Amino acid sequence: MVRLFLIVLAWPLAIVIVLTVYGWVRDEFPEPPREAVFSDPVQFPESHRTAQEALARFARLAPVEQDDLRAALEARLLTVDAWLQRLDRAQYRVLCLGEFHTPATRRFLATRFFPHYRTDVLLLETTPEALAGIERRVRDGRAYVPLLDADIGGVLRAARTGNAAVTVRGIEETRTQLRARETRAAPEATRDRTLAHNFWEQFRPGARHVILYGALHCSDQPHWLYRYLREQSPPRDAIRMLDVHVLGEHQHGPLEAFTWFLDQLDLHHPGDFVIPDTRALPPEIHEWFGLLDQHVLTPFAALVVFRQPVARPDRNVTDAR
Repeated sequence: MVRLFLIVLAWPLAIVIVLTVYGWVRDEFPEPPREAVFSDPVQFPESHRTAQEALARFARLAPVEQDDLRAALEARLLTVDAWLQRLDRAQYRVLCLGEFHTPATRRFLATRFFPHYRTDVLLLETTPEALAGIERRVRDGRAYVPLLDADIGGVLRAARTGNAAVTVRGIEETRTQLRARETRAAPEATRDRTLAHNFWEQFRPGARHVILYGALHCSDQPHWLYRYLREQSPPRDAIRMLDVHVLGEHQHGPLEAFTWFLDQLDLHHPGDFVIPDTRALPPEIHEWFGLLDQHVLTPFAALVVFRQPVARPDRNVTDAR
């Protein structure tokens, strides 16, 4: 009877052990998400109609007006390298990079931004406790280290290429902070206000700080992190801040329409480009691309656009434009 009893118990116990081990392996060695593959340069047909209408309006301009608009756009687009040089000279102390948490975005940041922009303090959308696990996996040499479903390991390695002494901190709201905020139940107690508090706790005068967070947190709008940073800054007039949206051309319909429009004008800008001052774009752009203006341009001071290759089904190559 005892033997039979042990055998009966052994099966569910074995299943629990197997499931536990499987869960640990899945958490400790996660699989990277599949990359988005684009087979068509138009992923957002509704937005594309806006681009076609803008191109028709451009065609109706007088030739001299067309030349002026082209020249104005050329003057307001920078290559990523030229923008990074400008950033370096500007000596911003707080740079808020708003991103979509995708493999393509993190790869762009790891290859095009962080190796070339010296960062003294990097602040991530994670808690100090979770960051310790991320750092351990990076030290172990893991090829894929996820943060919000996209690799952050490449970003950390790239940041240390630019500055081996970079300090990395997690400023996400902790469970203790969340419970305290919910207990207070005060309207002004918000997650982003807590994030701003956590940032200033890590602030080092004279150092270059880069915050990497979800896009809206870095927008200069009420109740988001960047606006709180500006409002909470003690006489911080001398602390230069910049909010930047980092976006792939196929990650947002109105942006895809705008990049298509630029391509049709045959401007000389290369693949990836930067609009260093979104408010300085010609008024026609703000008018013709209203949704882009509302959601991408107006909320941010600068926009970084990385181009995403389109796979040609008839040939085993990609068109990086």
